[in-house]
Amino acid sequence: MLECAKYIPSRRSMVNSRCYCGLSVKNHAPNVRLDAVTQLGAECFRSLLLKNGSRRTAPQTERWHVKTHTREMPTNAYGTVEFQGGPHPTRARYVRLHYDTSPETLMHLLLHEWRIRVPNLVISMLGGLANAPLQNKLQRVVQSGLLRAAKTTGAWVITNGLDIG
Repeated sequence: MLECAKYIPSRRSMVNSRCYCGLSVKNHAPNVRLDAVTQLGAECFRSLLLKNGSRRTAPQTERWHVKTHTREMPTNAYGTVEFQGGPHPTRARYVRLHYDTSPETLMHLLLHEWRIRVPNLVISMLGGLANAPLQNKLQRVVQSGLLRAAKTTGAWVITNGLDIG
């Protein structure tokens, strides 16, 4: 998981003081908040000096970039989600992964921590039915067929986690 490591106020959201990462000051880690308050205090002091006739200096603006202003943190998003609204309550385990998480690490979690059996089949769902508009009846047939195939073969269904259909 990537976490913003430097608060840089976005020019687009000066009113609610959001960082370029999209988070407000209070949603950053404590050390990042302290640095931000110190930085903002220095900028306020500088602007007061400018109003009192001190020499003018160009405002220092740093461009926020994901490679230089974030740090990698262990994921804290995993567990079980329960889906509502279907004929039967359905539960599924989930984990949020960094894009370059090693397959070995993931397999260790699935097989040894969660004690899930090795699958006979892996079904990877990228996107969703929203990307392939189908009539309602055909959509239900595809969904029930996928579910039946997964259950009868002992498959794992892996998704990208986006709620798009």
